Amino acid sequence: MGIIELSNTEIVTIYKTLFFKRHGKLPLGIENFDTVLSHLRDCLFGNVLFFDEKPISIQIIYRNISKRKMSFEFVNGAFDPNYKRYAPGSLLIFKNTTEAEKLAKEADLECYYTFAKYDADYKAKWCEISSIFQTTIK
Repeated sequence: MGIIELSNTEIVTIYKTLFFKRHGKLPLGIENFDTVLSHLRDCLFGNVLFFDEKPISIQIIYRNISKRKMSFEFVNGAFDPNYKRYAPGSLLIFKNTTEAEKLAKEADLECYYTFAKYDADYKAKWCEISSIFQTTIK
């Protein structure tokens, strides 16, 4: 199911529940997540994977469109570890990257899909690792 089909409250509840199941703690900033979603609703992209009508994986992705490219920023995801053997995260990555490429192609734009910081080996399976340079204003 597309994440934009859900209300902000449903997204927060699913993300918070699945994150807690996987990590045993709530995600940082969860108390402000509903507000963030309200401000960035038009940029929201991604899917939720359901099994027997209950959510087992979610990925939070923001989309940005410019003159030449469509960027997808994979912010975070969570899944129910009881379903780990089915690789729900990988299933969603495949679905989300495929949909992202299709949307960019239909708009005749380059597609950029980022997995944020390289902090997990699974990311190397899905993308070409490259450095991102940033400028910090003090």
